Amino acid sequence: MEVVPSRIWFLGQANLGGRSREMFLARGLHLHGAAGALKNASRLRASRTRVVFVPNAAPSPEIWAADQPPVIPLSTMLSLEPAGLVIDQGYVEAVLNPEFRTGSATQKPIVANAFVRSRGSKMRRIDLDQDGYDRLVAAAEDFDVFADGLKRTVAKHIGKKRERNDRVRISYFQTIRAALEKKANYDPGTEGPQGDTDSGRQTFQRARKIFDIGVGKNRALFKTDMTDYHAVYRFDPDPSVSFALVFPAKA
Repeated sequence: MEVVPSRIWFLGQANLGGRSREMFLARGLHLHGAAGALKNASRLRASRTRVVFVPNAAPSPEIWAADQPPVIPLSTMLSLEPAGLVIDQGYVEAVLNPEFRTGSATQKPIVANAFVRSRGSKMRRIDLDQDGYDRLVAAAEDFDVFADGLKRTVAKHIGKKRERNDRVRISYFQTIRAALEKKANYDPGTEGPQGDTDSGRQTFQRARKIFDIGVGKNRALFKTDMTDYHAVYRFDPDPSVSFALVFPAKA
């Protein structure tokens, strides 16, 4: 049902995040005129259980004033697999589940960006306010690797033991984040941050020993490829490994 011509549609109801919710599709909310479209969307504004899907770019939180609903980009929750179009149910549940409520949904400042994956699921990025960050830290033991860039600690399962590193260098968190956000192979020698006394390549190699599980070719998170007679690295986590990599929020 069209709510605002060519801008906002009511899609119906579905059980999402443990409750029945009303679903809306909106386009162009990041463009000029979006505030007027929302002002005219009385059906959307009246809904107490609304979820808004957008094609790609999420709008600024300020457009909702103090009453922002969960906003889910379709480009993030959908992927085209060999078997067809697949919905990342874990990502949708994370957005709607108050356990990981983000700062943008509560109008609280974002303090951290977390890259989170449970075993066998798809990695998702979650922008955390202070409450969301505290809840994720409380669940640290649930992850095979838990890296906290705010406290500069890394903990990981090594066999039946839990290994913990404190006072991890900031440059280590920076190079790990650069590697996981890189869409292709990551060359720390030319692309990575340097440490106080280390080259970019040395910084990544030393960070990898702290963050990753395994040795040599059996690394769980970052795989090694060879190009032009030197090593580059690819963030390609084993499906059996769970992780939460938390970094200070980017502006």
